[in-house]
Amino acid sequence: MKNRFLKITAILLVFLMLMSLCISCKKTEEEEEGEETTVSTVEGETYRDDLPRDLNYKGADVNFVSRAHDWYKNEVTVESDNTDDIVNEAVYNREKDVEKRLGINIINTMLDDGGKTGEEAYARVTEQVKMDVTTGTGLYDIAINNMYHTMGVASEGFLYNLYDVPNIDLTKSYYSQNYNFKGTINGKLYTTTGDASLTFIKFAFVTFFNKEIANANKIPDLYQTVLDGNWTIGYQKELIAGLYDDIGTETDVKDEGDAYGLVMNPVTAIDPYWSSFDLSIISMDVEGKLFLDCDTAKASTVYNLIYDLVYINPDVYCAPHQSDDGEFATQAKMFANNQALFTTLRMASCEDANMRNMEAEYGIIPMPKWETGQDQYYSYCHDLFSVYGISAGVTADRLEMVGAAFECFFSESDQCRYNQFEVALKVKYQSDTSAGQMLDLVVDNVKIDTGWIYSKSVNKIGLIMRELITAKLSGVFKSKWDGNTIKYNNAIDALEAEFGIVD
Repeated sequence: MKNRFLKITAILLVFLMLMSLCISCKKTEEEEEGEETTVSTVEGETYRDDLPRDLNYKGADVNFVSRAHDWYKNEVTVESDNTDDIVNEAVYNREKDVEKRLGINIINTMLDDGGKTGEEAYARVTEQVKMDVTTGTGLYDIAINNMYHTMGVASEGFLYNLYDVPNIDLTKSYYSQNYNFKGTINGKLYTTTGDASLTFIKFAFVTFFNKEIANANKIPDLYQTVLDGNWTIGYQKELIAGLYDDIGTETDVKDEGDAYGLVMNPVTAIDPYWSSFDLSIISMDVEGKLFLDCDTAKASTVYNLIYDLVYINPDVYCAPHQSDDGEFATQAKMFANNQALFTTLRMASCEDANMRNMEAEYGIIPMPKWETGQDQYYSYCHDLFSVYGISAGVTADRLEMVGAAFECFFSESDQCRYNQFEVALKVKYQSDTSAGQMLDLVVDNVKIDTGWIYSKSVNKIGLIMRELITAKLSGVFKSKWDGNTIKYNNAIDALEAEFGIVD
């Protein structure tokens, strides 16, 4: 990484003076689990990686493949005429810096959905890489796709074990050490995430609150409530009580034209409660064996609470679930129209047109804790955030170069992450400096579970709560979990066998 902080323009320096915390100099929970990333200087230029400084691959092509979906299209590369946005500019500069350092030419093939919808659309990149490896065509080197649809089939042999790829040092802090630890089984890890994955930050779920409504209801400073450790689901329920207002209708039917205390999604917004309430799914013992690790009594209580929010509490509205771009659209629109005190959304919703044009000011705080005794706030990242892997179709004579490109791409992503998180999310989309401290709490405390990483491989364990909620089944969590235990354990055994673990 060149010392790009020297490149920040004067206006950004003014912004930074307003900031109380800086993610680039924080030692996060993830970094503490791995080694510190050293910074070395050669001939006046500073780098975070330990790649040989004389690498020059003489203009060789390195082929990336990613999804051309609106959520991802500017995450890996950006066209030269699309750099007015400060994040896009950093993405573009990263590509050029990596090319210059290594003497390579980066080609990013962005695949459209190919006429597919739903699950098949999300898996498009993964399926195309698998086909490329099977046919020996050799079109792709570095594959970027969402975690859920990639890690569900990662052990099928179409990606390299990243620990076996030369020039990649997975202990560096530009990789998520938490993800690497939770995703490694029997010394094998087929994808990673970290600074290069802008969606890893953007897809973290948070609580948006309407400052105008909060002030009108004389709600104490929510930022201070968070810092005092008192932001809990119980307190949130107290604050939303009585806020339902049947606007402009003569019936008692709740709809998206009414006002509420909380607006949420009855599917995707169920998942974050696993993390925010500190529930585990699958853990690993000292011998590296996976085991079910769910406190079913607590999880059952959590499930009953969520069921109440979705189907019983009059002050909560669950927007109809929509796929792809529309998944969070109704929530964002209602919130922007001053129809809710709170809404549960991903941080990416800051970029939603409705939110950008919202007249009232909003704030962002973490998802609530389960209770005040919980040691900290935990965050959940939507399982569609991007992970990076190396195609098994890369030939041995090119693997060193591709590994260097992979490593350099992550190490040179610091400015992309900085511009997105410290400048765009904290300053561009926020009106006060306290929000930055809240976002640090969100990003620094992402809770990653092996059960989420490999959910698709183990009978979708991580989705059980949302599936039961969707089925409108009351009070059934523990019985359903207990009834599925044999199936879950068999799936874990099968996953371990794919990774070479045999009892």
